[in-house]
Amino acid sequence: MFLFKYIDFSIQVLNSIIDQFGLSISIPKYNLLLPIGISFYIFHSISYLIDVYRREVPAEHSFWKYALFLSFFPQLTAGPIERANSLMQQIDEEHTFDFDAMRNGLLRMLWGYFLKLMIADRAAIFVNAVFDMPSQYEGVFVILAAVLFAVQIYSDLAGYALIAKGAAEVMGFRLTDNFSAPYFSASIGEFWRRWHISLSTWFRDYLYISLGSNRKGKICQYRNVIMVFLAGGLWHGAEASYIVWGLLHSLYLILGDWMEQVFNGRTKQLPKWFRILITFCLVDFAWIFFRADNLQTACDMIVSMFTVHNWSILWDLSIYQPGLGKADFLILLISVLFLFFADFVSCKKIDLRQSIIGKKLWFRWLVYYAAILGMLIFGIWGAENRSMAFLYLQF
Repeated sequence: MFLFKYIDFSIQVLNSIIDQFGLSISIPKYNLLLPIGISFYIFHSISYLIDVYRREVPAEHSFWKYALFLSFFPQLTAGPIERANSLMQQIDEEHTFDFDAMRNGLLRMLWGYFLKLMIADRAAIFVNAVFDMPSQYEGVFVILAAVLFAVQIYSDLAGYALIAKGAAEVMGFRLTDNFSAPYFSASIGEFWRRWHISLSTWFRDYLYISLGSNRKGKICQYRNVIMVFLAGGLWHGAEASYIVWGLLHSLYLILGDWMEQVFNGRTKQLPKWFRILITFCLVDFAWIFFRADNLQTACDMIVSMFTVHNWSILWDLSIYQPGLGKADFLILLISVLFLFFADFVSCKKIDLRQSIIGKKLWFRWLVYYAAILGMLIFGIWGAENRSMAFLYLQF
C-alpha cells in the first residue's frame, strides 16, 4: 500500500529537501495506478491478523474461506470493513433462500441508488465546478459548494454502503451498518460514532487502543487522538490537505473534551439544535480541506468565504453558472429534504423501510414503482450527464 499510495509523495518531499541544498538532482515519480479497494483489502487483512493474535477469533485453516472473507465482493472496494468474528462465522453458516432477506436487501439497494443517483452525482456537478475553478467562483459559491460537498460525500459513501449491505443481504449475509444519521450529531465525538462506523471503529480498536487510549492521562490521550486522526488523514491520501483535515478533527475532539471539563458539562445544556448546527459547521469547514486539490487552494477558498460578499447570486440567477440549472436545483433540494427526513425519523427509532413493508400490497408496490421511475427519470445517468464514480474508489 505504501508503494502505490505514498511513494510519489515521499519522492516529492525528498526532492524538496534536495532543492534546499541547491542540488540539481530530481528523482522521477512513478505515477502508479492505485488498485481499486487496496486500502479496504489491507484493513481487512490487518484486522484479521490482529484478532487472531489477540485470540479473539480462531485462525482459519481453509484458504478458500479466508480468500472469500478478504474478497467478499459487495464490500471489497469501499467497505464496510467487516470483522472476522462476524463475516467468517457467516461464511460457515448454511445459506438458503429467504424471501424477507431478499426483499429487505433490494429495498436497501434501492435507497442506496437513490442517494447516489439523485443526490450525490447531482451535487457533484456544482461542487466540482467550484472546487476545480476556485478563482472563478468565490464567496457564497464556496459556502454553497462546501455544504453540497458535505451532502455529496455522505450520500455517496452511505449509498455505496447500503448497496453493499443490500446485495449481501440478498445472498443471506449481514453486514455492518456504516452510517447512522451523522449530520444529526450534537458533538464531534458523536459524529465519529455515526460516520463511516466500520472505519472509525477500526482506527479505535486497532490504533487508538493499541496506543493506550485514555489510560495514561489526558496528555497521552490527546497525543493518541492526534496520532489516530493524523493516520486517518494520511490513509485518505498523501496530501497536506488530508493531514490538515485529520488534525482539525483531532483539535475539535480535544477542545470539546477540554470545554466539557472547564464548564463541568454545562455545554450539554445548550439547545440540541444549536449543538447540531455548530457540529455540522465544524465538520463542513474541515470538508473544504478534504475536497480541495491542495492546501493552498483550500486556504484561498476559505479566505474568499469571509471576504467576498456576493449574496446577490442567490437571486440574480448567477447561482446556476456552475452547471446546475433551476430544475436540477429543485430536484436536489427535494431529494436532500427527503434524505434528512429519513435520517430524522431514524433518530426517533422509526424504521421507514419496515413501515412501508407493513402497509398493504398496493401501497408498497406504488412506493416501489414511484421510487424506481423517479430515479430513471430524474437520476444522473451516463457519461453525457456527468455521472460520477463512487468517491471512495480512489482511496
